Amino acid sequence: MVAPAAAEIAITQATTTTLCENFQPAISGDGNRIVFLADCEIIPGRNADQNYEVFLYDIEAKRFTQVTDTTGRYRNNGPAINHDGARVVFSSSADLLSGQNADGNAEIFLFDAAADRLTQLTRTASPAANNAPSIDGAGRAVVFLSTGDLVKGRNRDGSAEVFSLDLPGGKAAQLTRIDAPPPAEPRPLPIAAASITRDGAAVVIESSAELVRGRNRERVPQIFRYDRTKKAMRQLTDRTHAHGAEHRHGAPAASDDGRRLALVVDGEDGAPSPTGGRTVTAQRVLAVLDTGTGETTRLLSGSDCRIDAPSVNGDATVVVFASTCDFVGTNQDRGQPNLEVFVYRSATGLVTQLTHTIRDFNHTPSIDRSGRRIAFGSDRDIHRGGNLDENSEIFLAVLDE
Repeated sequence: MVAPAAAEIAITQATTTTLCENFQPAISGDGNRIVFLADCEIIPGRNADQNYEVFLYDIEAKRFTQVTDTTGRYRNNGPAINHDGARVVFSSSADLLSGQNADGNAEIFLFDAAADRLTQLTRTASPAANNAPSIDGAGRAVVFLSTGDLVKGRNRDGSAEVFSLDLPGGKAAQLTRIDAPPPAEPRPLPIAAASITRDGAAVVIESSAELVRGRNRERVPQIFRYDRTKKAMRQLTDRTHAHGAEHRHGAPAASDDGRRLALVVDGEDGAPSPTGGRTVTAQRVLAVLDTGTGETTRLLSGSDCRIDAPSVNGDATVVVFASTCDFVGTNQDRGQPNLEVFVYRSATGLVTQLTHTIRDFNHTPSIDRSGRRIAFGSDRDIHRGGNLDENSEIFLAVLDE
């Protein structure tokens, strides 16, 4: 039984828009800026065509910056932000710098807020694609997924691989090497996610591939850690069946040094059955994995409900996530429980439900290094009268000390 935590929570609405969507928020490590995607006209006179664009919000100044300005079929996606919010990376199929991406391929871009400058980091041609970028705290290294042959000759088969790139102007390094299946076989997506730690020393990877020779031949989703200094890959988990983890819950969230990972895994709840044997129900488990010792600590679990999108503070002692589970007795909506935002503090073992809404959902929370500021998305009227049209907006929660 998890007891509710007594905590003061101030929630403010960062965006106020109509008939559009704001989503994928990511907060900077210092908690001062939020990057997100939106198809809204947030800055009057800009984005009237409602294309999905990358925006940067300065919390203290209450000021928005529109990072991209595209039209038509072009897509911007997956924004990530560094510690002080000065650097943002994202993928885009647009020709943001005239002539550099004329073929409309999905490439990785860097936005330097201080210099108000865009830089295209990758240059590939179809059918290659680059996406899901991640940036370290200092803004000096980027990790992303690509099917391109970025290190000439190492990825000729076009497998989805993990690459890193040092800034400014560094050459791409290929961190994984996966053999593609024969043409007659369906092409799997063996890399589910990859992210660089805030200190830039390691990359956390979720993959069903055999990234360490001789291990994971069953192609089960596992968690790996790549040491960028030693250039060495370690397999951290040793699951034996695919039920052990599925990427739909969100990628593992790492502490600054990558020592502690918060992740969601699937399990089974084996309660005794009245007819004998055991009744098996789907169970979700929020856990922390110590990458040094290999020890996994179970934090929370729920049956027949969801736990999604974990995010952690600097030392991974505070975990924020979205869930339909009823951990504290206040998510008992009629019908299907609502997707709410929760916070777990390892120091006390207590969980706090940040949002209390009905229908629809609150989603994709992102927490700063201090564990006090949390950005999240919601299409509910959390502040009565602030979102009456139930548009998908970006909110900021500030926890007490």
